[in-house]
Amino acid sequence: MGPSPAPTTTAAPTSAEPVTTEADCPYLDTSFVEDTVGQRTPTVTTTGVPGGPPPTCTFTKPNGEPALVVEISQAADATAAQTAAVERVAPLGGTAVRDVGDGGGIAVGPQTVLAVADGTLVVVVTVNQESSLQAREVAQTVVGAV
Repeated sequence: MGPSPAPTTTAAPTSAEPVTTEADCPYLDTSFVEDTVGQRTPTVTTTGVPGGPPPTCTFTKPNGEPALVVEISQAADATAAQTAAVERVAPLGGTAVRDVGDGGGIAVGPQTVLAVADGTLVVVVTVNQESSLQAREVAQTVVGAV
């Protein structure tokens, strides 16, 4: 029997932990959000992995409730991104969206969730209102910026 392998140690994890900071969203202007959703959002936080896909941006009302959340994730390929977008809203009774990015789905209820693919990115917009128009406007702006 040969020598046993030496133990290995890892200096740092291969995937960094997401970091949340109070900062402007790098791909969505706060005044555009306030005008689009019709609510003041004085606090904006970003959550992301340095060097990863664009961060999640949360626009929060003065009472601490999120008015708008935009999540962006990376899929393995365009087909996986499309599937992830559709699966994100399917349990919510989502319907197809074909006019934003590469398509996806939307579910309108007490809050509206729109998930679309843009190449290998999945963009999910959650608005705290029953409004598909606002979600579409935000998603189109984000897809155009990322």
